Formats: sequence, structure tokens, C-alpha cells
Amino acid sequence: MGNSTKVRKKKGKGKNIEDEFSPTIRRIIKKKISLLSDFRVVTRKNQKEYTSLFEKELEDISDPIIAQRKADCIAYQIIAEND
Repeated sequence: MGNSTKVRKKKGKGKNIEDEFSPTIRRIIKKKISLLSDFRVVTRKNQKEYTSLFEKELEDISDPIIAQRKADCIAYQIIAEND
């Protein structure tokens, strides 16, 4: 079956939330946010902002390898801008 990129609906806090990312791509985003927090770019206050940035950039990508490469580029660019 492999990685599915179908839209799944999750129940959370009384409403349906559409999650359009596969678990693999969601994991990629979490790892990049973690990397940026190691570089002290992402804090708890601005974590949602950076997460939505990655989600916006990766929303049309279904291939995890391409998503990984694009997320790497975004993370490196953010790190370079904050040095």
C-alpha cells in the first residue's frame, strides 16, 4: 500500500480538521521545525508560523523525496537569513 496522500479527516476539539499531508510529509515538517529550533530560529511563540510556512510550500507535493528536498532548501534558507 505504501504512503498515502489522501485527505484524511481528524476529529479534534469538537470539529473536523482536514489533514492534507501524508504522515511522512508531516514528519518531515516536524523534523525541520526541530532543526530550526536547534538553531534558535523557531520558538514556541512562532512555531505555528513556521509550520504553516512549510505546509504552504509543501501543500502541492505528494512525493516524500521531493518534499524532503524542498523542506531542506527552505530550512537552510531560513537558517542563512537568521545568521
